[in-house]
Amino acid sequence: MSHTSTSLLGVLLLSSALATAACGGAPEDAAPDAGTPLEVETTTAARAALPQALEGGGLVQATLTATVASRLLADVRTVHVTAGDQVRRGQPLVTLDDRDLAASRAQADASATAVTQSRAAAHAERAAAVAALSLAEVTHGRIAGLHEKRAATTQELDQARATLTAAEARLAAIDARLTEVAAAITAAEAARDGAAIGLSHTVLRAPFDGIVGLVSVDPGNQVAPGTPVARIESPGRRVDISLDAARAAGVAVGDAAEVWLDDRPDPIPGAVTEIARTVEAGLQSVTLKIALASGTEAAVGRFARVRVAGAPREALAVPDTAIVRRGQLTAVFVVDADQRARFRLVSAGGALGGRTEILAGLEAGETVLVAPPAHLVDGAPVTTRGGRR
Repeated sequence: MSHTSTSLLGVLLLSSALATAACGGAPEDAAPDAGTPLEVETTTAARAALPQALEGGGLVQATLTATVASRLLADVRTVHVTAGDQVRRGQPLVTLDDRDLAASRAQADASATAVTQSRAAAHAERAAAVAALSLAEVTHGRIAGLHEKRAATTQELDQARATLTAAEARLAAIDARLTEVAAAITAAEAARDGAAIGLSHTVLRAPFDGIVGLVSVDPGNQVAPGTPVARIESPGRRVDISLDAARAAGVAVGDAAEVWLDDRPDPIPGAVTEIARTVEAGLQSVTLKIALASGTEAAVGRFARVRVAGAPREALAVPDTAIVRRGQLTAVFVVDADQRARFRLVSAGGALGGRTEILAGLEAGETVLVAPPAHLVDGAPVTTRGGRR
């Protein structure tokens, strides 16, 4: 055979193979099996409301992150933790020099004690003033009666009236003093409480259970109000993604999500925990916060791909298990009128919720094998037991 004839035959064979694949045929080794029909499970391809698969990318971050900062101007005395330590809520992280504040607290305590004693003394004086006023009132009443009977002189009556007035004035002065003492006690207690609060700020504690992500001070460093000393991260992980506002309209808090990391073949389950309803100016997008399943170990800062279900739309779909992938080909097995499995090339869309959308190559109402065996070939006789949608 000539070289030209050989080339022509090769072209004809290649064209025949491509035509067979375009019509839904299997590769050359997929010859019909005329043996016993294979029992298979089938479903009917039908159009149904499928959720849209919305995808976005973001960085893994801690569910909660807190930067612990100093409220005082003081020297660092002790650093109790290092990066990577697990801490409990309230556990000390850093202790500052508290000598000045301890002295202020002692002074405030002394002042509070002094004004409390002054109040006790003022109450004692008031009791004496009340007794003196009672005696002055009785004496004035007796002298006034005697004066009416001309048994007491006018001078004696004037003296009794003066004594009564002085007793009343003394009692009023003591009451005024008690008011001042009460105000002084309030101020002293406020100063004592302020000193106690200031003293409590010398021990910086973990705001929640978590992991120390960073310690930014060493013993001997001086810190000012607002100086960060440590960062605490919660064990939980989340990913924030930005989506077009119109497409994300069907997403709700609590919706399930799938999160992919580069080093994991399978998705990590997650859930939408928060939706930023405020649309960013000029971008028309919203932010979704996706919490990863509890116990997920993922390094903060890693890139992750997230898929969530959007508003449903009508589409032709089959179960994920019906999809057959052979190299670069995507196909399904369809049962024809002769009860034979036919290898059908299809164009598949997104997969979500256990179903895969079929964009082309399949019509609604056709019978599709749900989980075709790996050894199944085109044209093999089958008997069905399905009907699952």
